[in-house]
Amino acid sequence: RLQQIFDILFALAFFVAVITSFLAVPGIPFLYGEAYTRTSPILIIHIWAGIFMFMKAIIDKWVLIENALHFQLMIHGGGALLNVLLNFILIPKFGGIGSAVATLLSYAASSYLFLFFYSRSRNLAIKISKAFIFPLRLFLFRAKIWDHFQ
Repeated sequence: RLQQIFDILFALAFFVAVITSFLAVPGIPFLYGEAYTRTSPILIIHIWAGIFMFMKAIIDKWVLIENALHFQLMIHGGGALLNVLLNFILIPKFGGIGSAVATLLSYAASSYLFLFFYSRSRNLAIKISKAFIFPLRLFLFRAKIWDHFQ
């Protein structure tokens, strides 16, 4: 059941990210004026962090159920530290785009990569990995190929 929730949340977040990515370039000037046209790439990068934010919603519930608050403190602290470090490196060179990349990478680290380093959360990382290939799994399942890989 948990895998199904990750799959659904990934599909929703991916859909939102794709739609936003396509609509950002024409949408930003339409909604906010030509002065904000240069912010479209920042939105396009930043929206992909939503995938990790959606996954994090389930991780937060798991932390409460498993009483792993110390782990949550470590991944939040690690993500914040990584974000500050990446911003320090990327903003002077790339400006707002660098900041968006730093945000995306720090969310990816704290909501996905760091899960592999803690034995109790490794199963969540595997489920998220499976969610990332949800469309492929769906195709293979329909083609009756998935059974051979399990």
